[in-house]
Amino acid sequence: MRMFSRVAIVNRGEAATQFIRAAREVGVEQGSPLTTIALYTDVERDSMFVREADEAVRIYSTGRDAYLDYDVLERALRDSAADAVWVGWGFVSEDPEFADRVEKMGPVFIGPSGPVMRALGDTDVFLATDLGIKRSLERLGVDADPASASVTAPMIVPNAGTTNRPMPIPTTSSGPASSHVLSCETFAASTAAAA
Repeated sequence: MRMFSRVAIVNRGEAATQFIRAAREVGVEQGSPLTTIALYTDVERDSMFVREADEAVRIYSTGRDAYLDYDVLERALRDSAADAVWVGWGFVSEDPEFADRVEKMGPVFIGPSGPVMRALGDTDVFLATDLGIKRSLERLGVDADPASASVTAPMIVPNAGTTNRPMPIPTTSSGPASSHVLSCETFAASTAAAA
């Protein structure tokens, strides 16, 4: 998996703040900084996540849904010169179209690829039980423990050592599948297999 050093954050508030702090810790552990770039709207310009980020790029939007306007987000991502994009949860994190769009732009999309999201969100693929979900993930070539809320593998940045951070995999459907946690290595393999 490709390494990166500049991560644009397509989220806000506590989610963005937590990522910024975790990225800072990973940078210290790796011995090389991971630059965080907060994308923000006019209303958020004085928010904590914007102040804590290493850099900030304004999202130019006249509407209320700036975080859902893909053209506006694409412009902001290009302005950020990021080589990776973290979406966290909510907003565009569960939309395979956005993941595909980021991939076409060039930065690493930190999260499941569009094809993996489509497979995870397909209610015909998954049975309604944890065991069914586990078997369905295994058919996709993904090892998952639906009873586990954490894993012990490098998470935020591939090859980050032993940071032991969990990586929840968002899906396009609600329910048990949305709470699965995968190791970075397993996730990388699953995204490569689905592409």
